[in-house]
Amino acid sequence: MDFSDPDWTAGIIIRSEDDPWLAQKESEYFRDRVQNLDTTGLFSLFQGGSAIERGQELRYVPRKIFQEYIQYFVGYLLSDLSTGDPDAPSVFIWLLKERENRDPGCVTQILHLISPCLEHISQSQIRFDADEKIYANFPEQVATTLVYLQGS
Repeated sequence: MDFSDPDWTAGIIIRSEDDPWLAQKESEYFRDRVQNLDTTGLFSLFQGGSAIERGQELRYVPRKIFQEYIQYFVGYLLSDLSTGDPDAPSVFIWLLKERENRDPGCVTQILHLISPCLEHISQSQIRFDADEKIYANFPEQVATTLVYLQGS
């Protein structure tokens, strides 16, 4: 596996928490990637349907990497770039619950950083162009997510 390859996506095939060497390489890879991208570039990682792919990747990355990258996901969702992107908030909500379930405390440690985004999502169903028949009701999803996170 070539960790210098920019198309390499961490954690999809091999779970780094099972391999300390791989976890270190992932950490180096993401640190370098973050240092070489500006904020808009980081937001673009989640844009245009990419949120689904990034959500799958972020399920398995080490905790510190998750906690760093979820903040860029928050930034994307709060930016104008996410207008009309219904997948992104839906994936974000799913990812928070999924990650907390897989790694208890991972999300609750940073809940204070992501709460404003959850509030924004709950008030922005129309902004995201998210049909309730497809994406469900964001205010309800956010409310149940917060109850789950605060209870874990």
